[in-house]
Amino acid sequence: MKTPKILLLIILCSILQFACGRIHNYPSLANQGMLPLSANNPYLGSNLFLADELSQSTYLFNFFRHRGAPTAIELIDRGTIDPVKMLLFYPRQKEVYTADRQEFQAFADGPIQSEWVVRGPYPIDRRDYSALAGLESSFNAEPKFIIHGKPYQFRFYQEQVARQVIKPVAPPPPPPQPVRKASKPAKKNVVKAQIPIESAGLPKDPKEFRPMNSDQLALYMSQGYAERDANGDLIHTVTKDSQTLTEIAKWYTGSAENAESIQKQNSLDSNNTPPLGTRVRIPKDLVKEFKQLN
Repeated sequence: MKTPKILLLIILCSILQFACGRIHNYPSLANQGMLPLSANNPYLGSNLFLADELSQSTYLFNFFRHRGAPTAIELIDRGTIDPVKMLLFYPRQKEVYTADRQEFQAFADGPIQSEWVVRGPYPIDRRDYSALAGLESSFNAEPKFIIHGKPYQFRFYQEQVARQVIKPVAPPPPPPQPVRKASKPAKKNVVKAQIPIESAGLPKDPKEFRPMNSDQLALYMSQGYAERDANGDLIHTVTKDSQTLTEIAKWYTGSAENAESIQKQNSLDSNNTPPLGTRVRIPKDLVKEFKQLN
């Protein structure tokens, strides 16, 4: 009677490994509310997480290929055997989808496989839509991912509704009359003025921080600057496996000695190498360099 219990334990461990394994590569993303996707930076934590899942889940990849990539996602860790739930937000259509990771075996003795199963659409909550409206207006392209080492973007979804169009019967046109040709007006050279950054409400010097809305933050980060929080703290997203807290502290604060205080501020492990996709907060009083570390 011991053998079935041992076999059941092995199957349960395998399920836990599939259900929890990949989200544990991005622990800082779980239960953090809505996470926007970037159309310019495929190494943003939310972009990296989705790229990893898209490379391993055929269901999720085919859904994105038909529906397009969302503007933002939310990861909910429920702490059970099937702990991860993902919300996919499409504010342009005021829709949200839910996705749950499910495990199955293609045949009796085959390996356990994991796939994302998407359900919806559902209407977006009014509060969520208000938070997403400004974010949607700052998008000028589809979110960018690196899948199997190659850049990939999914087209925006455009719903096509079949309509029956009744064409009116037009009366026959009158016979043509000679028309005197009008002189063509002279062409005017129109010079389009470029709007400087400071006219968009951003300071010339990044040290002079002031709170920014989503459009201003997108313009600010497009100039190569790192993300800023509402209180002025700098947010760095880890984009390389080899990136250390010492390297991050030296780049942004000018001194590697600040690595320990940054590690305590973010409650990170003392191994000096945070996981890929970790969002590291650096207090504004320590920041010397505002350009993003790549």
